[in-house]
Amino acid sequence: MVGNVIEGHIGSMRPILEHCNVNTEVTNMNARRSNMEVATIIALLLGGALIAFFILNDWKIALIGAVTLALSLSPYLFARRLGVQLPTAFLTLTSLFAFGSIFLGEILNFYERVWWWDLFLHTASGIGVGLIGFLLVFILFKGDRYAAPPYAICGMAFVFAVSIGTFWELFEYGMDQIFGTTMQKTGRDDTMSDLLMNTLGASIGSLFGYFYLLGDRFGLPSRLIHEFVKKNGHLYSRRKNRRGHEN
Repeated sequence: MVGNVIEGHIGSMRPILEHCNVNTEVTNMNARRSNMEVATIIALLLGGALIAFFILNDWKIALIGAVTLALSLSPYLFARRLGVQLPTAFLTLTSLFAFGSIFLGEILNFYERVWWWDLFLHTASGIGVGLIGFLLVFILFKGDRYAAPPYAICGMAFVFAVSIGTFWELFEYGMDQIFGTTMQKTGRDDTMSDLLMNTLGASIGSLFGYFYLLGDRFGLPSRLIHEFVKKNGHLYSRRKNRRGHEN
């Protein structure tokens, strides 16, 4: 009798569960479609800039634009390859960053016209890389916010972000030495100010991750973290092995 009652309740709930599954699939499809649209906009913008530079025979800027195009699309391409869903806002910000660095920075010469433009972009990129570093480190702990102290997780995210900023400065130095570009602008002073802004941005991005672990969610960065974790729950859950123990 009890078994029949339970089976009846399960049967009555099955349409609801199926409806929820359908809604989840539709949501995922809409998210993938939005990501595709944003990635297409990025490709069109930077692709148009590359064509213009080639027509003007400005090979140095064209090379920088090609590298920027690859870096801008890499989050979407890697996410698609790994089966990861990125928040649409993240890809939108990536598009705006590419627009600010290539179109405004190089074509309209904002780097020379606006003294704080380069510093602003380096700070913004530091925040973004700091958030990415936090998400990657959080994946290593399978989303267990109690597996390590929050300051330790965010400390590793901070080191990751600063390292990426340092590698970028090495890239600028290599471009200037090999191809004769002026990515470092005034040389040592520009490099040091960029590193300082990268460090500041990495600190801010890591702090947002720290407060997220404490349960405080405020501002766009915190919403991006929450949305990414929600969309990719399989990356942040512990799986059981054959013996039934958690990995």
